Amino acid sequence: MGSRRLMAIPFVVSLVLMYTYGNNYKRIQGRNYYSYNMKHHRNAHSHRRPIKDVVTQLNKVLKVTKQIERCLEDFERSTCPEGYHMYTGSEGPFCYILRAEPCVNWDTAREFCKSEGGDLIVFNEENFEYFRRKILTVLTEQGASCISGHYWVGANDENSTGSFRFINGRPIPLTSGIFVQIASDVKVGECVKSNIVHQSYLSSSNCGDKASYICQIFLPK
Repeated sequence: MGSRRLMAIPFVVSLVLMYTYGNNYKRIQGRNYYSYNMKHHRNAHSHRRPIKDVVTQLNKVLKVTKQIERCLEDFERSTCPEGYHMYTGSEGPFCYILRAEPCVNWDTAREFCKSEGGDLIVFNEENFEYFRRKILTVLTEQGASCISGHYWVGANDENSTGSFRFINGRPIPLTSGIFVQIASDVKVGECVKSNIVHQSYLSSSNCGDKASYICQIFLPK
């Protein structure tokens, strides 16, 4: 009997060891599984968090942008004459208005602008595209008037030399990106207008022709 008990001891010990090891292994596995899940969960949330933060920051930026727009509108109303809009880009700031009607000749258009404290608008290659889009918007909203898409601007060949200049004295070379009328078609003594419909930007025309016009009032910088 004693010998059988002694023989059974290794067997029992092995069972105990197997049981103990098995439980420990399960506990270790359980902890590892839990740790993996927690880590995965944290990683998942950490990926979500930056996206949430970006959305939050974008909302803040949009809110600030709207506040700035309101401030600019208030400033525009307090600075520009009624009906005028403010432009703060290249060669700005200045106020401008697109007068679709009445349709008048170049000299009369300039007189109207001067009576409001300004003059016909002067472009450069940087800001012309902005006003081209504005004119197209006006045509879309108000419909065509005068010669559709033609607006007098502050430039002419006053000295009949075939060399066009803006009223501020800056020359407009016929090779300019905003003046693409073929040089052979240009007649001396003409005035300049936008020719949006035909996509030719600025072109010359008889100063006595009637068209809409754009006035400009410069603001102190």
